[in-house]
Amino acid sequence: MPIVRDEDGDLLAGRYRLVEQIGAGGMGRVWRGHDETLERDVAIKEILFPPGIEPAQRDVLTQRAMREARSAARLNHPGIVTVHDVIDSGTAPVIVMEYVRGRSLAQVIAEEGRLDPLRVAAIGAMMLEALQEAHAAEIIHRDLKPANVLLAGKRTVITDFGIASLAGDATLTASGMLIGTPSYMAPEQARGKRITPACDLWSLGATLYAAVEGRAPYSGTDVIAVLSALLSDEPEPPHHAGPLAPLLAGLLRKDPAERFTAEEAARSLAGATGEISLPPASAVRHEPTLADPDRTVAVVRDEPPGTVVDPAPPAVRRRLPGRRAIVVGGLGTLALIAAGVTLLPRGMDPEPGRWVRGKPLLAPGFEGRPVAFSPDGGTLALPDGAHRVQLWDVAKGAVTTTLTGHTDRVLALAFAPDRSTLATVSEDSSVRLWEVGTNKSTTPLTELNGVERTAVFSADCKTLATAGSGGVMIWDVTEGKNTFTLWDGSTFVYDMSFSSDGHALATTWSLEAAPAVRLWDVTSGTETLDLTGDNSPAVTVAFSPDGTSLATGSTDGSVRLWEVSTGKNTATLGSHGRSVNDVAFSPDGTTLASAGADGTVRLWDIATGRSAAVLRGPARTVVFARDGRTLAAGMGGEVRLWRAT
Repeated sequence: MPIVRDEDGDLLAGRYRLVEQIGAGGMGRVWRGHDETLERDVAIKEILFPPGIEPAQRDVLTQRAMREARSAARLNHPGIVTVHDVIDSGTAPVIVMEYVRGRSLAQVIAEEGRLDPLRVAAIGAMMLEALQEAHAAEIIHRDLKPANVLLAGKRTVITDFGIASLAGDATLTASGMLIGTPSYMAPEQARGKRITPACDLWSLGATLYAAVEGRAPYSGTDVIAVLSALLSDEPEPPHHAGPLAPLLAGLLRKDPAERFTAEEAARSLAGATGEISLPPASAVRHEPTLADPDRTVAVVRDEPPGTVVDPAPPAVRRRLPGRRAIVVGGLGTLALIAAGVTLLPRGMDPEPGRWVRGKPLLAPGFEGRPVAFSPDGGTLALPDGAHRVQLWDVAKGAVTTTLTGHTDRVLALAFAPDRSTLATVSEDSSVRLWEVGTNKSTTPLTELNGVERTAVFSADCKTLATAGSGGVMIWDVTEGKNTFTLWDGSTFVYDMSFSSDGHALATTWSLEAAPAVRLWDVTSGTETLDLTGDNSPAVTVAFSPDGTSLATGSTDGSVRLWEVSTGKNTATLGSHGRSVNDVAFSPDGTTLASAGADGTVRLWDIATGRSAAVLRGPARTVVFARDGRTLAAGMGGEVRLWRAT
């Protein structure tokens, strides 16, 4: 049955024009469409339910489809196709998504055959980051395979998150139809067991196996035979995986308890390329203190409260020795590496300034972003994972106030620099302005173009910018009105930052295959700078306090500085090795913090371009307090606070 259209036969939901069908399969049909409202191309997918289900069951599954699509729309990552809209057409749910111009990994394998292992390792690293982002939000893909992986320029993008579950019960529907793709399905999923993130990791392994071997680990035209082999036989060892063989073996373990975790897979991927960011090994001080700043110390992963982290020298990118060479180097060195200790070079005098980790703020339901310090540094605002916002007393480490008023998940928040107002943005399509002190909400701003995911105030507190799937909306805070919208046909706004004078706004846009950095004159709404030509897609941006520089973090892990007046790249500070999640300048502009998917927050000395410290622990966001001596980093249920000594 075709998608239901409006009376003119061309538009879906009065907005989306169907241009051409570009795909079809057991889960549905896909069209390239055009959003007539926002003037952009989109992908439109109609979900097909199993044949023979009862009308009542179809209604239940449709409602579930709507919920699953809204859940997938929460994901904001360059490696995940963005969900823009979900529609109940009357016969089937329809999902409107970002249109990515590129080939699927399945097409690439079919056209090119086996792929080089190092190329596959790069694809796998980006897929793993996307899966970690989704799993942190408690979203499981359930049907990961080469056909659901798009290669577009430097981007590797996973599509169809959660769609497999829309057709039924994630394993077997009432009609007995198996949901998923047997060649890439985890054994426990085929048995009808509980679906967990480990299922996606098996599918990741099977997908990468197919990329290096040219075929899936379990393949054939007979579904029953494939399932039988999946449940009873070990996969044939790959013949062309090269350095990826240990990774594939770890991901394709039948027992999910023994299967590689995402962290183990990331380490294996780093080893497969033969390169990691690792300073030269040297002496280690096992009990660091605040005294004797000239001694070499160890930076330890997952530090307990009170741990001191000393400045770190720039990481040296070098090829790792083989396992035998490491063992010959000394069992002590091997033990330290296994324990997660980064060794700093002997004779390297650390620069002044150390960071001590305080007691974390435990916030169940918090997904890692957003986080906002009040201007005085005494209050930290963060969403509770639902429709409320918690205000934490930083000194006491306790929630003092809970703001209620939104009816759906809070996605963005920002304090006005004068501390008079807190802005919160929700999936309920509203922006609320709260009076700090009274905690009362003014009339919500509701004329939103799409799902807004980031917000920032100008320095004079008169202007608020919100952004997401509908471009950047500029609001007059006093009048509570949208003055104009910045829109260039891109698909998504990842991040933005105001200059100190409030006249310029920097944004990172998803422009077809590569996110682009753009600078806008907020007064006129005109574009003044375009860094689209940069060959490293940037997804996060921050203005320096003096407004002369921009810092960007990219999907390749690089952290760069740009001169605003010329648009020139003035420095590349270093790399996380994996995608950068967030960047933030200290209030005095001397330090830049970057949070990466490698599980670190790195502090960079702007004057020298050198690494100043490495703070261990995963972080999706990082923010300085106004005094510049307190740093907050958030990820998955907690916010870690670091204080400079």
